[in-house]
Amino acid sequence: MSPPTLLSVPALRERGWTPSLLLRLLGEPDDLRGNPYYKNSAPMRLYAADRVEAAEQTPAFLAARKQAARRADYAKKGVETKRAALMRQAAEMTVDVEALPLPVVRRRALTALGSRTEEGPSGSGFLDRITVDYIHHALTTYDRQLEEVARRVGAQEAVRTIRRMVYAAIAAAYPRLAAECDRQRVRRGGG
Repeated sequence: MSPPTLLSVPALRERGWTPSLLLRLLGEPDDLRGNPYYKNSAPMRLYAADRVEAAEQTPAFLAARKQAARRADYAKKGVETKRAALMRQAAEMTVDVEALPLPVVRRRALTALGSRTEEGPSGSGFLDRITVDYIHHALTTYDRQLEEVARRVGAQEAVRTIRRMVYAAIAAAYPRLAAECDRQRVRRGGG
């Protein structure tokens, strides 16, 4: 006779078991074994597969699984509602760009970088890059917009939307930098 097949708690979770269901329907584990991954952790609780399968046919387990599925569906809908609201908020945000003469902005960008040369190490491409960076961080409402969406459901998608809007606003205020704005938007995953 072969030994019974044993299921670990993570395997039972994949089958829809919760800690309270385990305690209520299965009670004590059929075996305890040392954890092969973490020697100092609590022993692994193992349950006989035939006992688990029998418990999974009970009305109590079936009702609990159905209730858990409903809760998961409600949670998913809640997350989607929050994500959609954040995306609407991001799309409705306005991005203000302070428009100054381009030579003034370039000098400020170089000063912020700590460079004294007009061209920088790589010529006009370098100058365009640091100028857009400077405008992005010093002459827009970018940081405040990102703070409003940080750590909320859908934040990554909202950040991409805001970045697209920021680069578009910079390009509108400084048409000569439009190509660099497009390059940075694509590089930063703004699509």
